[in-house]
Amino acid sequence: CLPQETAFSLSDVYCQQMDRMFEANRISSLSYRMALDFCEQVRRCRAGAAYSRPVQICRDYINDHLHEPISLPALSARCGLCTRSLSLRFRGETGMALPDYIHAQRIRETKYLLQHTDCPLSSIASTLQYSSQSYFTQIFKKACGLTPQKFRETAAR
Repeated sequence: CLPQETAFSLSDVYCQQMDRMFEANRISSLSYRMALDFCEQVRRCRAGAAYSRPVQICRDYINDHLHEPISLPALSARCGLCTRSLSLRFRGETGMALPDYIHAQRIRETKYLLQHTDCPLSSIASTLQYSSQSYFTQIFKKACGLTPQKFRETAAR
């Protein structure tokens, strides 16, 4: 019942957090929170309302506009909520902050482009609204544990 995109996004966020942890007790605690979060998402999905209308509008807009600048004020205007209300509601319903969700979706898109195109890294960085190739590489490496180039090489095998 849980949409695949939601599961992947949530998984990416938790994997990113876990990649930065080294203590077993913190990893165990995060694993427990992750399981609860996934269960809550499935429960909401089965209840028929995975996300409120404003949050779904926001998610749809982000997913459809990854190649454009996305700002919190523009999202809040689109959803009809003030920025604070949207931020709180989005985090409450999805389990992640809006910037984290945007980054996760852009990283997902980056992985796809790296695996299925031969676009230069500078072009991918620019297309996905990263200010520079070095910042893009830094964000990608933080999220995935390797550089975009290494990811592309590994995916090609």
